[in-house]
Amino acid sequence: MKVGMKTGDTLVEVMFAVAIFSMVTISAVAVMNSGVSNTQSSLETTMARNEIDAQADSLRFIQSSYVAERSDGNTDGYFAKLWKAIVARANAPTASVTQYGPMSCSEVYDDESASGLYHQKGFAINPRKLALTDNATESLITDRAKFFSPSTYPRVIYNDDALVANLAESDAQRVEGIYVVAVKDPGSTTVSSSGVDSGVVYYDFYIRTCWYAVGKDLPTTISTVIRLYDPDMQVFGQE
Repeated sequence: MKVGMKTGDTLVEVMFAVAIFSMVTISAVAVMNSGVSNTQSSLETTMARNEIDAQADSLRFIQSSYVAERSDGNTDGYFAKLWKAIVARANAPTASVTQYGPMSCSEVYDDESASGLYHQKGFAINPRKLALTDNATESLITDRAKFFSPSTYPRVIYNDDALVANLAESDAQRVEGIYVVAVKDPGSTTVSSSGVDSGVVYYDFYIRTCWYAVGKDLPTTISTVIRLYDPDMQVFGQE
């Protein structure tokens, strides 16, 4: 009489099964990490575009509000002062200004960098301050000490939590990874009934961002440009 014997998997079979399981697990984790990274990058890009839109909309609002002031005969109102303070920072139209390609976000904040914030007269607008104060230039952020490399994505950080004494919630504490560069037109002229008046007809505003997305060694940059005409010129009816 033969007694039946139970046989199990061999060592080779066990090792093969473990190897397959490990490969499947590693692949699944890699796919999950890639998905999380792509989702995070997409979210950061969306937030950056929102910040760019906020700056662009603020500039359009300032210009159109100045046009409205002029139509009411007010050439020295709130938005007139703010517009003039902005265009006073405009650069001449040179390739070094209009080109944007930093190798690192830190170049933007390096005072010795020709493509940086300081040498290009960079600024930002605080949308929360527009028309909420008698001092028009409080909406214009030009203090170099308030601009920083981004900790996450480009944004304007406000004093929402009242962390800084004597600052309102609408005050900007920091501007991270975003700034605006104004560039004059290359020498437009306007013709009036009294002759030819040379001047700056329009300004191009380059809105720039720079930050390090998740899993990226090189900086992510998104830039856009908007063109706004100067309300002081004849294109808006000035004689």
